[in-house]
Amino acid sequence: TVRLGSATVAAVGFGLLPASVEYPDPARVPSAAQVEEMLARLLAAGVDVLDVADTYCVDETRYHSAERLVGEAVRRSGRTDVRVATKGGMRREGRGSTSWRPARDSSPRGVRAAVLASQRALSAGSSGGDPPKALPPIFLWQLHHTDAYLKTPERFDAVLRELGALCDEGVLLHVGL
Repeated sequence: TVRLGSATVAAVGFGLLPASVEYPDPARVPSAAQVEEMLARLLAAGVDVLDVADTYCVDETRYHSAERLVGEAVRRSGRTDVRVATKGGMRREGRGSTSWRPARDSSPRGVRAAVLASQRALSAGSSGGDPPKALPPIFLWQLHHTDAYLKTPERFDAVLRELGALCDEGVLLHVGL
């Protein structure tokens, strides 16, 4: 086991990138049902860290789809010890694209919007239902990529203050940069 922020977790978790994008082979992207089954098996086997991102999806029209699948799987498992790490700050180009480009908005407002969208997705589940009124905090949110906004120390500090405010508000427990 290792210490991850405020939790002790298994040294190995599971990352959902290969289960949600067409890299390296578009023909091998699993269906949502296959991902749900895989997540159920992983959680039943004791996996306690899941790594996901807002852009882990088939194309840019389905941002947050992997987060919704993870949120629903964790709720269905009934486990309270699972830690979800998610990321924001990258955008994808075009349907079926495996190319990535930096986010257009790493400003404090853009980071806040990305965090809150991920929190809603993790809470909503793939059923598309309304999330609960009191959303659980995200265990670990990571800035996946930066853009030109963060080129000065003052701007970087402003983003850090915004992320700190999200921690203070109970939206985030930990931040990774």
